[in-house]
Amino acid sequence: YNTTNSGLPHNLVTTIAFENHVKWIGTFSLSGGMAKYNDTNWIVYNTGNSGLPSNSINSIKIDDNNNKWICTYAGGLAKFNSFLNSWNIYDPSNSGLPSYYTYCITFRNNYTKFIGLETNGISIFNDTLWQNFNTSNSPLPNNVISDIKIDTYNNIWITTHGGLVVYSPNT
Repeated sequence: YNTTNSGLPHNLVTTIAFENHVKWIGTFSLSGGMAKYNDTNWIVYNTGNSGLPSNSINSIKIDDNNNKWICTYAGGLAKFNSFLNSWNIYDPSNSGLPSYYTYCITFRNNYTKFIGLETNGISIFNDTLWQNFNTSNSPLPNNVISDIKIDTYNNIWITTHGGLVVYSPNT
């Protein structure tokens, strides 16, 4: 699939998330955005036709309520409920998020979000409170977060440009 044979808004594809048979595809470009593909039809979401705050998408994850959480370059974090067609944008101007540059996201218990930031460490959001961690207030070896995963023991594995960190909330 590319821009010549599909509804992709750009060929630089960065992420994909699955909601049953529907694919949510993020692209990274000023003219890109996010595409929804149901094996037949394509719908493109971008800054011109939706609440998406940036057309450069780093990551898309879908929570248990089918909300799409979209990490963007220079637009903050977007939450999209496609059933209600409603958008919530989290950025430094309206939340505890310290950066507009969100890179990755993962969920713990569906409510706690771990958001990796491009240069500001990690933010944790439980739908009410924000906590921010970086090299000055945590053992993070670098403030550039590449990925965050949670293992079967609930350990949070954080990859950075300075090494790997494991956070064990149980201990």
